[in-house]
Amino acid sequence: MARQLADLDINVKAFSLMVAATLPAFYEALGPKAEGVAGPAQWEFGAKFSPEEAKKAGIEWYGPTNEWWVKETKEFSGGEDPDYHAAGGGVVPLVYARAVEMANSVDSDKVRAAFNKLHLMTFFGDFKIDPETGTQTAHSMVSVQWQNGKKVIVWPQSAATGKLCYPMPTFAERAKGKKALP
Repeated sequence: MARQLADLDINVKAFSLMVAATLPAFYEALGPKAEGVAGPAQWEFGAKFSPEEAKKAGIEWYGPTNEWWVKETKEFSGGEDPDYHAAGGGVVPLVYARAVEMANSVDSDKVRAAFNKLHLMTFFGDFKIDPETGTQTAHSMVSVQWQNGKKVIVWPQSAATGKLCYPMPTFAERAKGKKALP
């Protein structure tokens, strides 16, 4: 879709795509045409969820810091930056471990009851479930935007690594080398 907009020279002030825009291959495939394109992700490398942010929100912090988790994951993966798929998988045992601690048991009914009371923040963000449905209600997606050839987290403010570029450059401007900058 981004390529078709560029080919047809259809310029918009903002543009967001699901999933694709968060992948490094998106920028590799489109180059300058990707400048300014945004998208949602469950988590991103560089997210600023922290014990300090948890304290500001009045909720418990649990587990390692984002920096520690990223460092350990990069060592394990041979230097690759982790993506939100890895982070999502990494947070599951942490949240489960906290529920087991609260339940003081691995009995599934007791652990489930503990999940109903759990509200915390991890390197992945907030976690809280609705006791009636079991639906995760506290986790917020992050929004990223390609700026100057790099993915920048632009929302939420608690996780942001930069500011939104709006309006994004036109395709003619990008063809001349203009980068998306706030």
